[in-house]
Amino acid sequence: MSYRYKKSYSKFLTCSHLFTLFIIVFSSAAFINAQTGRISGKVIDAKDKDALPGASVYLEGTVIGTATSIEGTYNISNIKPGNYKVIFSYVGYENKVIPVTIVANKTVTLNASLSWSSKELGEVVVTGQLAGQAQAINQQRVSDQIVNIVSEEKIKELPDANAAEAAGRLPGVAVQRDGGEASKLMIRGLDPKFTSVSLNGINVPASDADNRSVDLSMFSQSSLSGIELYKALTPDQDGDALAGAINLITGQAKAGQKLTLNATGIYSGLANTARQYKFSGRYSNRFFNDFLGVQAEANAEKRDRSDETYTNAWNVPKNLDYQISNLTVGITDETRKRFGGSLDLDINTGDGGNIKMLNSYSKTNRNQFIDTRDYVALGDAVSYTGEVVDRETYTFNNSIIGENHWEGAKINWAVSHAYTKNDKPFDAYMKFNENQTVYSGMKTISDPDVLIQPGQYLIPYAWNNFSQSTWYTAYFYKDSNSERNYEAKADIEYPIRLNDTYNAIVKAGYKFRDKIRHRTSDEWYAPYLTRKSQDDTYDDNGNIVAKDWSSTPWANDHSGAMTEFFHSGTTRTVNNDYILNPVLSSDLIRQWYNFNKNGVNSTATQKEYVYQMEALKNKYNTTENVHATYVMTKINLGSYFTVLGGVRYEYERNSYNANYIPRIIGENETQQATITDTTKEYIKGYVLPNLHIKFQPYDWWDLKLAATKSISRPDYSMRLPTMYINSEAQAITACNPNLQNAVAWNFDASTSLYSSTFGLITLSGFKKNIDNMFYWVSGLPITSNPQAVSYGIPLNYGSVKGYQLTMPINTQGTQVWGYEVELQAHFGFLPGLLQNIVFSANYSRIWSKTYTPYYLKYTDPVTFKTVSYVLYTEDDLNGQTDYIGNAALGYDYKGFSGRVSVTFQGPYLYSSNTRKDLNTYEKAFSRWDLALKQVVTENLSVYLNVNNFTNTIEGGYESFRDLDTGGHLYGVSADLGVQVTLF
Repeated sequence: MSYRYKKSYSKFLTCSHLFTLFIIVFSSAAFINAQTGRISGKVIDAKDKDALPGASVYLEGTVIGTATSIEGTYNISNIKPGNYKVIFSYVGYENKVIPVTIVANKTVTLNASLSWSSKELGEVVVTGQLAGQAQAINQQRVSDQIVNIVSEEKIKELPDANAAEAAGRLPGVAVQRDGGEASKLMIRGLDPKFTSVSLNGINVPASDADNRSVDLSMFSQSSLSGIELYKALTPDQDGDALAGAINLITGQAKAGQKLTLNATGIYSGLANTARQYKFSGRYSNRFFNDFLGVQAEANAEKRDRSDETYTNAWNVPKNLDYQISNLTVGITDETRKRFGGSLDLDINTGDGGNIKMLNSYSKTNRNQFIDTRDYVALGDAVSYTGEVVDRETYTFNNSIIGENHWEGAKINWAVSHAYTKNDKPFDAYMKFNENQTVYSGMKTISDPDVLIQPGQYLIPYAWNNFSQSTWYTAYFYKDSNSERNYEAKADIEYPIRLNDTYNAIVKAGYKFRDKIRHRTSDEWYAPYLTRKSQDDTYDDNGNIVAKDWSSTPWANDHSGAMTEFFHSGTTRTVNNDYILNPVLSSDLIRQWYNFNKNGVNSTATQKEYVYQMEALKNKYNTTENVHATYVMTKINLGSYFTVLGGVRYEYERNSYNANYIPRIIGENETQQATITDTTKEYIKGYVLPNLHIKFQPYDWWDLKLAATKSISRPDYSMRLPTMYINSEAQAITACNPNLQNAVAWNFDASTSLYSSTFGLITLSGFKKNIDNMFYWVSGLPITSNPQAVSYGIPLNYGSVKGYQLTMPINTQGTQVWGYEVELQAHFGFLPGLLQNIVFSANYSRIWSKTYTPYYLKYTDPVTFKTVSYVLYTEDDLNGQTDYIGNAALGYDYKGFSGRVSVTFQGPYLYSSNTRKDLNTYEKAFSRWDLALKQVVTENLSVYLNVNNFTNTIEGGYESFRDLDTGGHLYGVSADLGVQVTLF
């Protein structure tokens, strides 16, 4: 056993002993406080009977109280016997006071129905948008943490496309889009892989091939009852959430049978098609006198997620002259199908608790065809490519979650299994070249002004003589990654009642997570540049037989001319500026691969598609075992001061298995490699202290402060025990098994001002000091063999002098800081119809500083020896946008509800370069959406959503002279649907 292992394990045992000590103290306290009583119940809306999450419940004249859960339930234990008045309060509602008598060792069930306050809101008709705003305000204000909420009412009133779209409206959140819809979240300028995502508090496995990010577009919004964004962690939350933690909530069944169905037709302006749909349904009810709750949901969706794209590449030499290098124009035709469902069961236990059995499944199928053509300014050829890709991503989550009460303590526990798989079973790629002749390829550009213009001016210089275009290369790829999580956790929370003014809650817990990660990747190459299609093939029995072309589209000719792969009669343009006419056929490219994939010559010495050993470096298996234990306390000092603090200890023991490939030589059938199956361990322990302070001297003002420590584990591909040396390309890719976790101290401050007449305004500031940030450093030249040895590169397979190295390293001193402003307002104080306006807006300003690694090559003028080494340049974080904003203006009148909204974000660094003037950025952009809903009858509503109605182009630029590097156009889409409530 290594010293590091002994040290970490010792720390883990120490924290385990602390947890055991807490159990002993708890047992003693439970015995001392046995002569107490308890109140539990539910708080609902008096009109529609919906639960009121975040309602305040407390004993008058004391600080004894709590807030209701997402289901509207509450529990207050360890109350001394006597007579009390229980006060129930909720933003926008009339307070309710109910007297109660507490008896030792007895539980009093006390439910409350609250009504909207005409005193606070006048005669305003309470609508879905106003109710959704009130829910979010309540949950945000009563929390002891710095948290932002998307409430259940807001989700179901005017829904967004998916969970990522909804969460993207929160302050400090930017989104990454894929196919025109939000997919991943960048919180406070940090990459999506730094955000922890959970479903009902259970970790969701990552969906990306190599990093730890989760594609939230997998989750249909119709399945959710709320979204929570925690920006400052407490010790009872996972520590690997450097940016923050997103928790998706499915809720539980409500009393009374209810079935809601939604049917939507969808129009895509880019593809000019309305053959799309979205269906969802939800059923819930409670049985056996509220003992058993059943909630089931199902959804199915088909959408066109096509886009048009163009890319300008620029050549900027050191003398700062510049010229266009090439233009790439393309379209992506994509059909995306998403379907899923959930079945949630819960039972109310005799101790006032609840046990939930939650099961959910979500799957997304994507069929893509990517058609591009490339114009080279000073080259000789025009190239054309077509690629057909099938993908599927699915996730399922099974968990049993319990909340029970014993001797005044609340015990939360859970066991769960979660699995996510991202599979690409088919990816066929073909490239055609139109070589330069007197009537094909690129013409000579005689006008020098053309070379300093965007790439669209290159198009007239292309012959586009398709009859002279022939195949160049073809590839086929398969890739699959999966992640499986097993979790078990238990928490014990015990209140200590000192007196009516001071009390505390002590909480401790343990969690174990076993994560199993797997990736496999394969690649085949058809070298059509040097040889034609093979005449023979393997049959199903493994025999070599002649190909039968008679039933294929190439029965008359299979010479490899591009004209054999055209989609007849199809004309396309990109943004009405770049012509793609004609386009390649996805069906023909798919058929070509399926027919020729087993092609071989008669002697079996040449295959049509040759396996590429380079793909072996992408295959790996990892297991990560994380034990965590924590102790924390919450102390109420009077009615206005709360301190929450504690420490979490996380101990990880991880195993990484991959292919060690120190040498690949040759090409095609002569390719050979030395391969070793290698396994390495990473063992480490982390102590993560947390402190939160909440100061609320008045009902209308509060201040929250937090100092927390969190970590982030590197991408899976970074820590693998793998090295790949390509002798042909003289390139080395090496991972780093000793790469450290990023560790951050996070400092947060947030203050809110609330008025029942106007709404809530919140101002927050934050700073993150991050050490051990991990980056890939590329292109490090190896100038000597001793230098190679210093980086762990073996020399027993030959010298690597002159090769270039790519590997991950840690850097120090990264900082992220900024502020956020959020406003949630209503206009009930205005006269007449103006009082029906609901408004929300937020704005975030973010700065960052990091040190990006790059290489420096230096030749000594005396000895003439050349050395190279890594240096660091100060820069912004990749993906960190300067500002983020959202605004939504809603209006409700009788059965009508409408909202126009905008989301905007500033430019951000997309990729950094050793020359800062060559850094590339994504441009600032804004996107506008419109949502309308009309209630026809009590059980029937119709709605219309128009998305991206300004038809925004999302593009980029190079820092040198802001040269345009291209853009994506996703087009306008519209949803027209109907909602029916059957009972």
